[in-house]
Amino acid sequence: MTPVSIVREVKERKKLASLAPVEAQVKLIQLWLHDKSPSSVKTYSSYVTEFLGIMGKLLRDVTLEDLYDYADYLTNLDLAPNTQRTRLYVIKSLLSFAYTIGFLPSDVARGLKLKKTADRLNERLLTIKEVQKIIWATEMASYRYRGEKQRDLLIL
Repeated sequence: MTPVSIVREVKERKKLASLAPVEAQVKLIQLWLHDKSPSSVKTYSSYVTEFLGIMGKLLRDVTLEDLYDYADYLTNLDLAPNTQRTRLYVIKSLLSFAYTIGFLPSDVARGLKLKKTADRLNERLLTIKEVQKIIWATEMASYRYRGEKQRDLLIL
Protein backbone atom coordinates (compact mmCIF):
# COMPACT_ATOMS: atom_id res chain seq x y z
CA MET A 1 0.00 0.00 0.00
CA THR A 2 1.30 3.43 -0.85
CA PRO A 3 1.15 6.32 1.61
CA VAL A 4 -1.42 8.05 -0.60
CA SER A 5 -3.79 5.07 -0.45
CA ILE A 6 -3.44 4.90 3.34
CA VAL A 7 -4.37 8.59 3.66
CA ARG A 8 -7.35 8.02 1.35
CA GLU A 9 -8.53 5.09 3.51
CA VAL A 10 -8.29 7.15 6.69
CA LYS A 11 -10.28 9.99 5.13
CA GLU A 12 -12.96 7.57 3.98
CA ARG A 13 -13.52 6.08 7.43
CA LYS A 14 -16.67 7.17 9.18
CA LYS A 15 -16.36 8.87 12.55
CA LEU A 16 -18.26 7.35 15.44
CA ALA A 17 -20.38 10.46 15.84
CA SER A 18 -21.68 10.23 12.28
CA LEU A 19 -22.75 6.60 12.56
CA ALA A 20 -26.14 5.30 13.67
CA PRO A 21 -26.11 4.48 17.41
CA VAL A 22 -25.93 0.70 17.00
CA GLU A 23 -23.25 0.95 14.29
CA ALA A 24 -21.27 3.38 16.43
CA GLN A 25 -21.44 0.99 19.37
CA VAL A 26 -20.21 -1.92 17.22
CA LYS A 27 -17.35 0.23 15.90
CA LEU A 28 -16.49 1.34 19.44
CA ILE A 29 -16.27 -2.28 20.61
CA GLN A 30 -14.08 -3.14 17.62
CA LEU A 31 -11.74 -0.26 18.48
CA TRP A 32 -11.61 -1.37 22.11
CA LEU A 33 -10.80 -4.97 21.11
CA HIS A 34 -8.12 -3.89 18.63
CA ASP A 35 -4.67 -5.37 19.37
CA LYS A 36 -5.99 -7.79 21.98
CA SER A 37 -5.17 -11.48 21.69
CA PRO A 38 -7.66 -13.69 19.81
CA SER A 39 -8.66 -15.49 23.00
CA SER A 40 -9.24 -12.17 24.79
CA VAL A 41 -11.29 -10.88 21.87
CA LYS A 42 -13.50 -13.97 21.98
CA THR A 43 -13.93 -13.87 25.76
CA TYR A 44 -14.43 -10.11 26.05
CA SER A 45 -16.89 -10.13 23.15
CA SER A 46 -19.00 -12.78 24.86
CA TYR A 47 -18.99 -10.84 28.14
CA VAL A 48 -20.00 -7.60 26.42
CA THR A 49 -22.70 -9.36 24.38
CA GLU A 50 -24.09 -10.94 27.55
CA PHE A 51 -24.05 -7.60 29.37
CA LEU A 52 -25.79 -5.71 26.57
CA GLY A 53 -28.36 -8.50 26.19
CA ILE A 54 -29.20 -8.45 29.87
CA MET A 55 -29.36 -4.66 30.02
CA GLY A 56 -31.37 -4.38 26.81
CA LYS A 57 -29.96 -0.94 26.06
CA LEU A 58 -27.10 0.78 24.29
CA LEU A 59 -23.83 1.53 26.07
CA ARG A 60 -24.57 5.25 25.99
CA ASP A 61 -27.71 4.61 28.07
CA VAL A 62 -26.04 2.44 30.75
CA THR A 63 -26.11 3.88 34.26
CA LEU A 64 -24.20 3.09 37.42
CA GLU A 65 -27.34 1.42 38.74
CA ASP A 66 -27.28 -0.91 35.70
CA LEU A 67 -23.72 -1.90 36.53
CA TYR A 68 -24.67 -2.78 40.10
CA ASP A 69 -27.70 -4.71 38.80
CA TYR A 70 -25.36 -6.66 36.51
CA ALA A 71 -23.06 -7.34 39.49
CA ASP A 72 -26.06 -8.72 41.40
CA TYR A 73 -27.01 -10.82 38.38
CA LEU A 74 -23.51 -12.35 38.31
CA THR A 75 -23.69 -13.05 42.03
CA ASN A 76 -27.00 -14.88 41.56
CA LEU A 77 -25.37 -17.10 38.92
CA ASP A 78 -23.13 -18.51 41.66
CA LEU A 79 -20.00 -17.73 39.67
CA ALA A 80 -16.65 -17.74 41.42
CA PRO A 81 -15.76 -14.32 42.85
CA ASN A 82 -12.79 -13.97 40.48
CA THR A 83 -15.02 -14.73 37.49
CA GLN A 84 -17.53 -12.10 38.60
CA ARG A 85 -14.73 -9.60 39.07
CA THR A 86 -13.26 -10.34 35.64
CA ARG A 87 -16.59 -9.87 33.88
CA LEU A 88 -17.24 -6.60 35.69
CA TYR A 89 -13.71 -5.44 34.93
CA VAL A 90 -14.26 -6.08 31.21
CA ILE A 91 -17.44 -3.98 31.16
CA LYS A 92 -15.79 -1.29 33.26
CA SER A 93 -12.84 -1.22 30.86
CA LEU A 94 -15.10 -0.84 27.83
CA LEU A 95 -17.07 2.00 29.42
CA SER A 96 -13.89 3.78 30.51
CA PHE A 97 -12.50 3.45 26.98
CA ALA A 98 -15.73 4.85 25.55
CA TYR A 99 -15.42 7.86 27.85
CA THR A 100 -11.73 8.34 27.08
CA ILE A 101 -12.30 8.60 23.34
CA GLY A 102 -15.31 10.88 23.79
CA PHE A 103 -18.05 8.38 22.91
CA LEU A 104 -19.64 8.79 26.35
CA PRO A 105 -20.07 12.12 28.15
CA SER A 106 -19.11 10.64 31.52
CA ASP A 107 -17.29 7.63 32.90
CA VAL A 108 -20.24 5.77 34.40
CA ALA A 109 -18.02 2.86 35.41
CA ARG A 110 -15.81 5.02 37.64
CA GLY A 111 -18.37 4.74 40.42
CA LEU A 112 -18.40 0.93 40.30
CA LYS A 113 -16.25 -0.45 43.08
CA LEU A 114 -15.09 -4.00 42.46
CA LYS A 115 -15.00 -6.30 45.47
CA LYS A 116 -11.64 -7.54 46.62
CA THR A 117 -11.23 -11.25 46.10
CA ALA A 118 -9.27 -13.59 48.30
CA ASP A 119 -5.70 -14.26 47.29
CA ARG A 120 -5.71 -17.97 46.58
CA LEU A 121 -2.27 -18.25 45.00
CA ASN A 122 -0.97 -20.27 47.94
CA GLU A 123 -3.49 -23.01 47.09
CA ARG A 124 -1.88 -23.43 43.68
CA LEU A 125 1.73 -23.52 44.87
CA LEU A 126 3.52 -26.69 45.85
CA THR A 127 5.07 -27.09 49.26
CA ILE A 128 8.77 -27.91 49.57
CA LYS A 129 7.86 -31.46 50.57
CA GLU A 130 5.70 -31.91 47.44
CA VAL A 131 8.52 -30.64 45.23
CA GLN A 132 10.96 -33.02 46.92
CA LYS A 133 8.56 -35.93 46.26
CA ILE A 134 8.39 -35.04 42.57
CA ILE A 135 12.19 -34.87 42.30
CA TRP A 136 12.55 -38.16 44.18
CA ALA A 137 10.00 -39.83 41.88
CA THR A 138 11.95 -38.57 38.87
CA GLU A 139 15.24 -39.87 40.27
CA MET A 140 13.72 -43.28 41.08
CA ALA A 141 11.90 -43.73 37.77
CA SER A 142 13.32 -46.00 35.12
CA TYR A 143 14.00 -44.36 31.80
CA ARG A 144 14.55 -45.87 28.42
CA TYR A 145 17.27 -43.36 27.59
CA ARG A 146 19.80 -41.78 29.93
CA GLY A 147 19.11 -38.25 28.66
CA GLU A 148 15.44 -38.37 29.60
CA LYS A 149 16.22 -38.42 33.33
CA GLN A 150 18.54 -35.44 33.04
CA ARG A 151 15.94 -33.60 30.95
CA ASP A 152 13.20 -34.24 33.51
CA LEU A 153 15.39 -33.12 36.41
CA LEU A 154 16.35 -29.94 34.53
CA ILE A 155 12.68 -29.20 33.86
CA LEU A 156 11.94 -29.52 37.55
